[in-house]
Amino acid sequence: MNKRDLIKAVAVFSIIALCSGIVLGLVVQLTRISDEERLKRVINELESFYGSNNFEPVDFESDANIQYFFYDEEKDIYAIVAVGEKGYSDIVVMYVIIKDDKIAALKAGDNKETPGVSDSAFSQNFFARFLDKDILSISFTDIETGASAAYSRRAVVSSIKNAVEFYIEYKGL
Repeated sequence: MNKRDLIKAVAVFSIIALCSGIVLGLVVQLTRISDEERLKRVINELESFYGSNNFEPVDFESDANIQYFFYDEEKDIYAIVAVGEKGYSDIVVMYVIIKDDKIAALKAGDNKETPGVSDSAFSQNFFARFLDKDILSISFTDIETGASAAYSRRAVVSSIKNAVEFYIEYKGL
């Protein structure tokens, strides 16, 4: 291949790469969800999950493990959307509801864990280890993650732990 053919090939590949980048950028812009829309979706998820329609976002110091923090003044309920360590496939998002310094409810948010394999990590049976427990007495190190869905269970525990630690710090307990 001579020098002229090489320059042509580089030019063609450069144009293809440039066009691909432009198309990818357009796709990202067209499919992007605004922060306001994402917040509405999370609030709707909380309201349908826990039955409260008074959750208001709370300003908090940025924390990489806490995506959203809400408070329902009427029912004195805190809702924290937290992430933790990586599960088998990706991070696990957990909705953690705290009332009277106890975990009142747990729900897994969007995740990419393998259905069937990770089901035990998202079961009410596994969540029962945390529910109605005083948050100051929960020991996250004593939780048996078991062989079934071990990575997913560790990710769930990590997300719940991050939410609880954030709440404890926020409330100054």
